[in-house]
Amino acid sequence: MSIHPTGHVFVGRSAEIESLRQLATNTAGRPSIVVVEGPPGSGKTALVEEFLAVQSAVAVLRAGASEWEAAHPYAVLEQLGVIADPDDDPVVVARSLLPDLRRRTAGDGRLFIVVDGADLADAASLKALHSAARRAPTTLRVLLTARRPIATDLPDLRRLRISELSTSEVRQLGHQRGVALTDREARALRDHAVGNAGVVVELLAEAPETPWTDWQRALPATRRRVAEVQLALEACSPASRQLIEAAAVLGDDAAEGEALRLSGVDDAVAALDSAEEAGLLHRDLRLGSKVLHWVDPMTRSAVLELVGQRRTHQLHARAVDVVDDEFRLLHHRVLAEGEPAEALLTELREYAERQAAEGAWGRAAHALVRASRMEPDHARATALLVEGVDALIGAGELPEANLFVEELEVAPRSARIDATLAYLSILRGRPAEAALLLDRAWQSWDTARPEVRGLIGVRRVLHHLGMWQPDAMVEWDQRVAEATSPDSTEALESAAMRGIGLAACGRWDEALAGYDDLGRRVPTGPQAQRIRMGRGWIDLARDEPVSARHDFEGAVPTRFRMGSTRVSLWAQAWLARSLFRLGDWDEALAVVARASREVAESEHHLLRPLVHWTGVQVNVLRGDQAAAREHLRKGASAAQDYPMMQIPAALARAHFAEAAANYEGVVQALAPVAARLGDQLEPGFWPWPALHANALVMTDRVDEARTLIDAHHAVAADHGLRSEQAALEAVLGRIHCGSGDLDAGVAAFESALELISDLPLPFERARVNFSYGQSLRRAGRRREADGVMRSARDGYATLGATTYVERCDRELNAAGLRPRRSTSLTDLTPQETAVADLVASGLSNREAGEQLYISVKTVQYHLTRIYAKLGIRSRTELAARHVPSEGSP
Repeated sequence: MSIHPTGHVFVGRSAEIESLRQLATNTAGRPSIVVVEGPPGSGKTALVEEFLAVQSAVAVLRAGASEWEAAHPYAVLEQLGVIADPDDDPVVVARSLLPDLRRRTAGDGRLFIVVDGADLADAASLKALHSAARRAPTTLRVLLTARRPIATDLPDLRRLRISELSTSEVRQLGHQRGVALTDREARALRDHAVGNAGVVVELLAEAPETPWTDWQRALPATRRRVAEVQLALEACSPASRQLIEAAAVLGDDAAEGEALRLSGVDDAVAALDSAEEAGLLHRDLRLGSKVLHWVDPMTRSAVLELVGQRRTHQLHARAVDVVDDEFRLLHHRVLAEGEPAEALLTELREYAERQAAEGAWGRAAHALVRASRMEPDHARATALLVEGVDALIGAGELPEANLFVEELEVAPRSARIDATLAYLSILRGRPAEAALLLDRAWQSWDTARPEVRGLIGVRRVLHHLGMWQPDAMVEWDQRVAEATSPDSTEALESAAMRGIGLAACGRWDEALAGYDDLGRRVPTGPQAQRIRMGRGWIDLARDEPVSARHDFEGAVPTRFRMGSTRVSLWAQAWLARSLFRLGDWDEALAVVARASREVAESEHHLLRPLVHWTGVQVNVLRGDQAAAREHLRKGASAAQDYPMMQIPAALARAHFAEAAANYEGVVQALAPVAARLGDQLEPGFWPWPALHANALVMTDRVDEARTLIDAHHAVAADHGLRSEQAALEAVLGRIHCGSGDLDAGVAAFESALELISDLPLPFERARVNFSYGQSLRRAGRRREADGVMRSARDGYATLGATTYVERCDRELNAAGLRPRRSTSLTDLTPQETAVADLVASGLSNREAGEQLYISVKTVQYHLTRIYAKLGIRSRTELAARHVPSEGSP
């Protein structure tokens, strides 16, 4: 049975258990000897014991190594009842050991020997065990645990490095000990303990009531770590101790120069060397940065605890003359606690205003919250806190903002507080809660100050964006414009979303004109980020993914370009969609990986399904079912969520089902979308109509599909949204071919291909060709189907869409065609030959005309004659049967 502390339940580690099972399995007569490596407290022994607990009827012998016995040969074996002469050869000892070990095996003939602390074990014992395992590979299993690499050379030694605890595993440990941890608290505790299970358990046992994510509070160190650090400091020189204390006050990563100036040491080299030798921190000299890093976060906490509050305040006061950065300077002035509060409060407020104007919401928020803690007047302190929480939300620090919710909820109610709490609810994906708060704030509209009205209005616009109610977005933007000045922060933020609402209402020209005007008025700054994101979304919807990619990339903050994390996450989610449509799937997945981490850490649940949508689609098309399912899980949405969450989650499920040819699953996934968006005919924003119509056709609901196509096709054509129009015409082509009207079907498919012929949309093109080829083959036109399906296959192969490459191969095999033959050109004129060459190579009519300096109508005239002479009816048949002449593109 497992040996665990009383009341302990083993947490997680399923991957390590499986790895240990595989490593401990004998292969090809090799000795089964495995070492589990990890730092003290990481759970090495617990992992081994849990592994043994799930083995059936095994015999286990245990021993432990210690530093003072490392020099005594066979000290470990003595614990197993084996007495050997220190001068004996390990091979000789192994031979004499084997009969006894075989007698101790269990019913299945196996024996496990566990040696804890094998990095301290004597070499003779390890060599003897290794030799014994080599001679009895089916009987003996040796499991070692080690804090450091084992110095003894053991051939065929297999290693398993134990991983850090995950956030969910830390939460489980807390639950075992009666401590309920939020995700944010568990993450903070995991980071503080560097994922070490033993340290987490110690911290929870010693300080169960600690608020693990209290505002900017240093988390505690364990008593054991404090004692270890105290011993290390006592062994340091006085100068080195001064340097370590200074580094602790300066922060997690202190600049070496600042730490030296603050400590006031004379011999910098000696102090630095002594500090590193103490094992508390180390110097990082990469790129000349000269930064002092702590060996782990808890070590700094231990140093600060030993320094004491009085000494800490003194060092903060002296740090004011050492640091150059204004943000850190204000931080040290606040913690020095010796300066008149009124002057410092004024500076904190002014600093926050400047930072907010530059889009540095995080720094603004920290200054405002600090100021709220210093302000003696309760009403003014609450006002500062509300501004600070609002800035925290804008900075994407939703978990930190959530720490103050209870404090704001018990404060005297105001429209300003309601607007801020509604902002938090929106981004956390809670529409009912947000609507309640916004309705309550609306009751104070007539008496609210203009800036508060603007804030209520812009939060309403954001809420209706989440609800995907474009009419309401435009309506509330108008109220914001009436309540505030045109250049106010609220008016500009609202106007940046207004364009999306206008376009979604079919008012594309107004939307584009509005973004052009905003771009001229606000070329740079944090509001320009919002404008670029909105304009990018419009460009993506109207088939300009290259322009959209440029806008979205410009809306992602960098160290040189500040901005809102919320807007950045929107931009990254849509950037991934742009990259998907452009065929740059590797980069799309990289963006999804980055954005999904930020969404999880910042708890922006509103954007979670949007981010994971692309992750599902790319992975399922590439045949990585496990990754696609994981993105599906993380991007899931519920009925009570915002439609902005439900729609991409439904599309992701539909893509997943379609890749498996589960068209009934597609219909089921999109049914809620069709019910919600069925009367919103403006295409482009959500690519669901053609996806749904195709699935309806494939499940024999052709009349429903026709109704859906009729409703959306004309609107797409009127607004020139060619990819949407092409996708719908491809479904029409499938319907016509299926009903026996092959001419109409071919015309529809050819029209679809022509519509997107000059658009950089490789996936859409391959998708049309796939449907086209399927329809031709099922209509008995196998030869033409072959060429079209090969085009689809080539397109999918270029993208790495292995799922559809395999489906194309099945279609081609089903057609059973011989290799294609070249077409004779003897009946074509030179001009017709030139046109045939260009069109067969994939150029559109317009591109062929530009190459030959003739009009599009002339190209079409030549194609008509070419089709008649060759007995074909489409450019696809031309590509399938015609080999371009030598020298053509």
